[in-house]
Amino acid sequence: MLSAAIAATDGRLEISDPPSLEDLKALRAWLKDANGQCDALRGDEESVDIAIAARAGVMDRLLIHLWTALDLPDDLALLAVGGYGRGELHPYSDIDLLVVSDDHVHESPALTAFFTGLWDLNLDIGHSVRSIEQCIEAAKTDLSLMTSFMECRLVAGEGSLQLNLARALVPDRIWPGVAYFRAKYAEQLERQRRFHDTEKNLEPNLKEGPGGLRDIQTLRWMVKRLTDEDIDVLVRRGLLAPAELEVLDEGAARLSSIRYQLHLLAGRKEDRILFQYQPQLADYFGFTDDHDQNLAVEQFMQRFYRATMRVRRINQRVIQLLEHRLLGNEQAAVEQLGDHFEVVGGLIRAHDPKLFTRHPEQILEIFHLLKDRSDLQGIDVDTERAIRASLHIMDESFRSEPAHRRKFMELLRSGGDIPECLKLMHEYEVLDRYLPIFGAVTGRMQFDLFHVYTVDQHTLTVLSIVRTFFAQPDNDRFPMCGDIASRLAKPELLYLGALFHDIAKGRGGDHSELGAADAARFCSAHGLSEADTQLVVWLVENHLIMSVTAQKKDIADPQVVHEFSQKVGTRVYLDYLYLLTMADIAGTSPKLWNSWKATLLADLYRMTRVALSRGLENPAKRLEMIEDTKRSANRRLGSMNVPNPFASNLWGRLPDDYFLRHSPDQIVWHTEVLSRKQPLPVVAVHAHAPRGATEIMVYAENRDGTFASIAWVLGRLTLNIIDARLFNTPDDRVIDTFLVLDNNGRPVEDPLTIDRIIERLTGELTSSPSLGRERTEGPVPERMRPFMKPPKVTFELGADGRTEMSLECSDRPGLLARVARILLRHSVRVHGARIATFGERVEDEFSLTDFADRALSPEIQGKLTEALTTELQIDD
Repeated sequence: MLSAAIAATDGRLEISDPPSLEDLKALRAWLKDANGQCDALRGDEESVDIAIAARAGVMDRLLIHLWTALDLPDDLALLAVGGYGRGELHPYSDIDLLVVSDDHVHESPALTAFFTGLWDLNLDIGHSVRSIEQCIEAAKTDLSLMTSFMECRLVAGEGSLQLNLARALVPDRIWPGVAYFRAKYAEQLERQRRFHDTEKNLEPNLKEGPGGLRDIQTLRWMVKRLTDEDIDVLVRRGLLAPAELEVLDEGAARLSSIRYQLHLLAGRKEDRILFQYQPQLADYFGFTDDHDQNLAVEQFMQRFYRATMRVRRINQRVIQLLEHRLLGNEQAAVEQLGDHFEVVGGLIRAHDPKLFTRHPEQILEIFHLLKDRSDLQGIDVDTERAIRASLHIMDESFRSEPAHRRKFMELLRSGGDIPECLKLMHEYEVLDRYLPIFGAVTGRMQFDLFHVYTVDQHTLTVLSIVRTFFAQPDNDRFPMCGDIASRLAKPELLYLGALFHDIAKGRGGDHSELGAADAARFCSAHGLSEADTQLVVWLVENHLIMSVTAQKKDIADPQVVHEFSQKVGTRVYLDYLYLLTMADIAGTSPKLWNSWKATLLADLYRMTRVALSRGLENPAKRLEMIEDTKRSANRRLGSMNVPNPFASNLWGRLPDDYFLRHSPDQIVWHTEVLSRKQPLPVVAVHAHAPRGATEIMVYAENRDGTFASIAWVLGRLTLNIIDARLFNTPDDRVIDTFLVLDNNGRPVEDPLTIDRIIERLTGELTSSPSLGRERTEGPVPERMRPFMKPPKVTFELGADGRTEMSLECSDRPGLLARVARILLRHSVRVHGARIATFGERVEDEFSLTDFADRALSPEIQGKLTEALTTELQIDD
């Protein structure tokens, strides 16, 4: 007996009859050879179905062989259910089986031997043994089980039992079509919520994620239950365009092809496109690097994302049609909306199906209407199809039409939820047509752990955050943004800066410069004044400078602020840049934004405002700033029980840089703690530090390895050092301050954790120096290994005469402690550190001297470069 799965590929495979179950070794070899032949049937994506069906056929042969050899009772049937029931089997997919009887299930040694034999072959079998009545009762309350039974297929045994089960499960008796549709749709929504409701995950699940294989299968199940026919019936009824069905079929073939190869690469059932497999998949499917900003893996993932986006759109479209047509929900009230549109059931619908062909400007007008009506849910499916059918009209001639350009700019200037409107335009591919360079970044990912969204999704997220500055002015998450946004004369310029800031990603070259050129052409073509055009262009070209300055440089240094102020030039440019920077960082990753970054940017904004108000020709003087800080700290100390002589004596022993790089509040806190006359070392923790991070102050004897020891202890406590300021006193003491965050990017506030910090640091600094003690860090997480790159070390002489070292390398547990030990081993003293982590990449800045407080010689720099490059490689 040949199953349909066998017949589909019979003649393509040269497979003998399976050996006896008694010879497990031979049977395993037979199965391996047969599946290997199935794998060889794959060619292009369209032929993957042949390999999948062939594997199902091979499994059918094996099951039939065992069923027959064991002489199973005649009143049983072996059914394939689920994906295997559809005649599909990927290399490591579950093999779901149902053994069914007519009215009872009896004990059968042969049946036990059957399943034991399959387990002995190391097959991933999912099975159940039920009577038909038990199947019905189970299906009534289990939607997934009901769905798997719908796809049951006879493999061996009594064929009438499969027919009886199918008759028992018809919609007239169990799970009527409408009820099944509702439940399945609710199940899909919950599944998509679990997978973050976006196909833009860094490691997407190609089966369960939105736009994945499950969405395609869900449509087919819904239609089958509602009509008892395959999804092709929707084409015949005019509910699904042939081109849309083709997209679903192509999407299924593409995703199935990726899944098949993914299973082989992983050597197990794996439906997540994990980082470690992405480059290998790109290579298998023939992608090659264009340049270092358009890698093969990025091209492959962009193709994947675009495929899932198309599937998801059609899935939503068909579900809407089923809801409104097959289920009879079209009786909603009709509201006229202008001359060409009406509102039905919360959706905009065009009166004339050929409206957009006859009046192309209405393609943009419908989005104006959507933007102005927050109560509307979207666009009716037929109208959406009419838009898509008219997209070819949006050519260069359309984009050059002055009326269309005015309409687009009106959209950006008219208020309302502009980002949501642009998101809908992108969803319906209108934005991509009107702005083809934006269409080019649709689905474009960056192969790193820093950018968790594709470029188009990131841009839309940034635009949405910008919108909150205007709509929610008192949002504590973004200090001062509401107040600054309210002062902007032209909010549309900020929206344009956000729209264009990453639009040139993936082209090669500096995306800021290329994007600025794009913005210049757009602004000129759309009639912006020269001044407005210059502002937008400047924003796009310089959208990273505030972030880089705040996170990688010491903004307590007046020279740093002066140089940044010179680049900004005016208060107006500063306002726009501050808002764009806040939105850009917060829109890069939900985990990236924290109160520390918000405080850094706010501090830089305030200091730059002061510098601009003073005039760039009158930069702040170091001594003036130091004296101002001391006076402010003194005033605060006046209300505290700190003896004046103690403060004067302490401050007299501290270097000038200490007062330059600490706020008056920090200095007051340090002074008050040290006035308690505790034995050394003194360790104190400020749990509610105003800078958005937890501050740790250490006052101890100056000895080699102090910084390395502290870094090691904090690393062991899973705390991330984001800033370190280290100062020596003439009486051979150190006063060091560290700003730390926990692994979730939040300040440490738990009292037990704070006590542990103090205890561990005190113990470490009290014990003998640990230079020779072996320190071990945890292994590099598997997820990060695909991104590991050789370290890059650069040096330059700082304005204060110290050597500034920049280190770019891949992150790992205990990295800072390891770097500190390397520096110590080369007799290098650390005076300050700025720690910036971007996903899997760190960009750290260190202020260094030798032990005589001199700048590092070229010889030491060379030795450090060699040591850091060698010891921070990932192959350990």
